[in-house]
Amino acid sequence: MVQNLFQELQIVYQNIFISLLDELDEWLMNNRDYKRFENREKQKCTIATMFGEVTINRSKYFDREAGHRVGTNQPAKLITKKSRKSFRPLRSCPHRRQGSR
Repeated sequence: MVQNLFQELQIVYQNIFISLLDELDEWLMNNRDYKRFENREKQKCTIATMFGEVTINRSKYFDREAGHRVGTNQPAKLITKKSRKSFRPLRSCPHRRQGSR
């Protein structure tokens, strides 16, 4: 019974983590410096976490100034100073309890 509970919780936490990363990726895409960074593609990325491996599709960008690709693992480069304070993770997470902040 304990093993089943652990496995179920692993799945729940994986889904929450994926939701958070997807929301962050979308926010970065919508708040990037459009003049400098061109959205090029999505790339699969697998991350080992304490609740198992998760696979996400993260955006890759072309930095027009530097002349090379940039991933979402360098978010400070992608966004403008004006939009840095507006990200609120888990705002739309389906696993978030109603009424919680």
